[in-house]
Amino acid sequence: MFTQLLLDTVDMRAIVDTSFMNLPSSLITLSLQYCGLQGNLSDGIFHLPNLKLLILRENFNLAGNFLIVNWSSPLEYLDVSYTSLSGNLPDSISNLKLLSFNRFPNLTHLNLSTSSFVDQVPSEISHLSKLVSLDLSYNYLILETPALRGLVQNFTNLREFILDQVDMSQVSPRSLSNLSSSLTSLSLGACFLVGRFPDNIFHQPNLQKLNLEFNPNLTGVFPRSNWSSPLSFVNVSFTNFQGELSDHAISSLKFLNTLDLYHCHFNGSIPASLGNLSKLAYLDLAFNHFTGSIPSSLSNLKQLRHLSFTYNSLTGEIPDIFFNLTQLSLFEGSSNRLSGPIPIHVIRLKKLVTLSLGANLLNGTIPSGLFTLPLLNSIDLSHNQLMGNIDKFHNSLRVIRLNNNGLNGSIPNSIFELENLTDLVLSSNKLSGVLGLYMFAKLKNLQILNLSHNNLSLSTRFKVNSSFPNLYWLGLSHCNMRELPYI
Repeated sequence: MFTQLLLDTVDMRAIVDTSFMNLPSSLITLSLQYCGLQGNLSDGIFHLPNLKLLILRENFNLAGNFLIVNWSSPLEYLDVSYTSLSGNLPDSISNLKLLSFNRFPNLTHLNLSTSSFVDQVPSEISHLSKLVSLDLSYNYLILETPALRGLVQNFTNLREFILDQVDMSQVSPRSLSNLSSSLTSLSLGACFLVGRFPDNIFHQPNLQKLNLEFNPNLTGVFPRSNWSSPLSFVNVSFTNFQGELSDHAISSLKFLNTLDLYHCHFNGSIPASLGNLSKLAYLDLAFNHFTGSIPSSLSNLKQLRHLSFTYNSLTGEIPDIFFNLTQLSLFEGSSNRLSGPIPIHVIRLKKLVTLSLGANLLNGTIPSGLFTLPLLNSIDLSHNQLMGNIDKFHNSLRVIRLNNNGLNGSIPNSIFELENLTDLVLSSNKLSGVLGLYMFAKLKNLQILNLSHNNLSLSTRFKVNSSFPNLYWLGLSHCNMRELPYI
């Protein structure tokens, strides 16, 4: 008799639930991941006397109330994430509660993520003392102090603790202070946490991932020394974390891949030691209160893909950090007080998709070849002091915002070939020439067109053989027109 049945990704949409009643009793491992199972789950699968590992994840239409009163399998690993299984935990998996968890003394992995479980997490869950991984994220669950206290006390081997979107509004973050030193991943995104996050979590010796995003009433500060060196992922975006980033503490995070501080209250200068984190691929410091200049040491980050400083109070010139940043796909620095020219080596960024430097004090000309970068999708250089002509464009662009500068000359014909273009904003420059509406005929996806406050003349002499079904903003103020255009 076989002991393993591994049918991941096999199309099983035609299987009826009673088929599970005929599985051999010798079965130890059953994995049916992403098989298209649908209908109500039969409880026969849970009476297999030797079953230790059960994976049913990503069977999105597999439904039923997870009520298993006579569960007899000696499960160690259970994953029913991304299904439509439902019920409230005290009456369902917690037969967990009905069984006082005594039926699951060996359970090490429990994943109920992204299903339809509701109500409170029962305090009896703490009886699963051998749990190494617990994921209750993206359900409709509530975790209160008694249950959390039991989890923290009894889960001494816990490595993964994933509770995103579990309501923890009645829990003090201090209850997390004594989590297992084995912890490698702590994810509490959008848990309605209120209060100060315990400082000692940052000193967990094995912590690799820390996600606290979307807890706007959660306060905290980063350590100034002795930060957990294995950390590779830190996300505190949309929280009330604040204070300065310590150069000394940051320099110890040699494995850091992601640092997301979007929309917090950090201040002070950007640490130059960030440039020593060679594995860093995602750095978002937008919507904070950082001052000073952009450190030139960031040029060392050869793996960097995402770099954003938007909405801070940064000053000085943008250092020419781009020569080595060949993986960069997004660079955002809008709404600061950056000055000087756009660095010439920005044209080396062959993987750049988004460039946003609007609302600064940038001057000089736009580097030649910038608009023809092969993957460039969106460019915003608006509200600066840029001068010179507009260079030719590449066909991948969707958003062009060059308004409120001192650009002159004519609009290049290549702009009228950008069939994917949705936003074209060139207002408040010194552009000149005669434009016929027929020239825009290929731009059928336009939503915003603003040519106002230039030295342009608009001709309606030729009929436009096209329509603009998505156009909702048309700006032609202070253009030379004899009649209103018919679009």
